Amino acid sequence: ALGLCDGFGDEPDAGGGAPAGGGMPPLEAAADALLSGSDAAGRQLRGSSGDGWVGVDPMTHVAPHVAIWEATYHDCTLLYTSQVIVSLNAILFFFRLINYLTVWRALGVLYVILVQVSENVAVWLTLFAILLFGFSAASLGLMPSLGGGAWTPSGAFFLPWWAMYGEFGELSEVSAAGSAIGTCVLWTWAFCSQVLLVNILIAMMTETYEKVKKNADNEWRYTRVFLVDEFAGTVYDIPSPLSMPFLLLDFARVLSAKLHRSACYRCLRRCCGSGDDDSDDASA
Repeated sequence: ALGLCDGFGDEPDAGGGAPAGGGMPPLEAAADALLSGSDAAGRQLRGSSGDGWVGVDPMTHVAPHVAIWEATYHDCTLLYTSQVIVSLNAILFFFRLINYLTVWRALGVLYVILVQVSENVAVWLTLFAILLFGFSAASLGLMPSLGGGAWTPSGAFFLPWWAMYGEFGELSEVSAAGSAIGTCVLWTWAFCSQVLLVNILIAMMTETYEKVKKNADNEWRYTRVFLVDEFAGTVYDIPSPLSMPFLLLDFARVLSAKLHRSACYRCLRRCCGSGDDDSDDASA
């Protein structure tokens, strides 16, 4: 379902009645934004589409169908590929539950903090990747005969990758393949990755945690309002993906009503002209 919040036309109309579009259902608001190009509606749609969970949901629904299609219409050798797709999709499925559980205050506040901390992790990963590929290239040049091959998981290129987690393999093989220089390079990488980089990441995350924790509760309250609003006004009684036919049908009706200007937005029925009658009575 479209995760749109009530944000279309918050200003009241001239008659002092309800907001011009505040009560508009999400499908009608989406159609109006697509066809009329309203700035406010466009910002609302862009904000909804920019949510990371909007990208997780389609992947969760599409991945099992891709797996079934491969397992059914291809050779049995691709059954493993289907198993991989379904297995990885399980991670996305359970990861999606985090957004639902953010209504719980303890987890919701922690989720707000984790989102901010993830920005520090992204910056740290950039520095880490640069150093990692540098030491991997050095290991590849110093120890080309290590393991079963240079580019195998046990080879020289991936040696710093495993060393990051303390897995150095047999040090005698490392010394024999790269002599003293290769051993010194491996020791330097272990010191940089496990001491310097890890402590830098901890310091960055600690600083961000202390900074965000002060306002995390207020941000959680706003996030909770959006989540409750999404389920109160935009989600079908039938859970997805079973609601997809009804969603497409309603969206087609809204588009048809907008294009032909022959139906009311709110009731999706042919206009009864009650608004014109009221205006005529008032003028009389």
